[in-house]
Amino acid sequence: MRDRQRAEFLDTLRREMRHAATTLRRSPLFSLIACLTLALGLGAATTIFTLLDRVVLRPLPYANAERMVHIGTLWPFVRADAEFAISRAQFFYFKQHSATLADLGLYDTDMLPIPGDGGEHAAERVSAVYASASLFGVLGISPERGRLFTAEEGIPRRRTVALISHGYWARRYGSDPSIVGKRILLGGSGDDSYEIIGVLPPDANLPDARLLPTGASVSRCAA
Repeated sequence: MRDRQRAEFLDTLRREMRHAATTLRRSPLFSLIACLTLALGLGAATTIFTLLDRVVLRPLPYANAERMVHIGTLWPFVRADAEFAISRAQFFYFKQHSATLADLGLYDTDMLPIPGDGGEHAAERVSAVYASASLFGVLGISPERGRLFTAEEGIPRRRTVALISHGYWARRYGSDPSIVGKRILLGGSGDDSYEIIGVLPPDANLPDARLLPTGASVSRCAA
């Protein structure tokens, strides 16, 4: 009885699929519209779920993530929904006058060339982050080696120092334990020499993971 029911089900399924295929071939325009509608519906549902998962369901990988806020600048005269990053002047103004924010961190991203050493390491471009000295404290990130930026190093034209990611430390320097104190050229000229003061832990990341890819990243202090 079970085998006969299975055979009847498969036969019915085969006939229905043949009928559906014949109907679709007879109405190609309807078939195209139906496929596009399904594709758009599935794409929209997937996008909404991905955003919901990242923004609502999955917490940010930082301590006290529920207390973190993002600050942007709205320019309604440019575009009604246009949002831009805050300027350095706004950053310092908020730090001095805000009564609701415990602290602020500011960062910007760039791609910078690093010259080769004439040996096994060729010239390359790395993802770089200009970070305020307060950024890592806001995110609760501690260095794996060395130290973080100080407030004095956040003043423009003070000491040129840099932090490197764990992945870049392992790939470029072979996890050299004496990496702290060495210098790195960012920008391709001797005038852009930075002292490496620390190595970030493997899980260190900015709120947007795409801004600090694992394995090739450098942070410079430039508040």
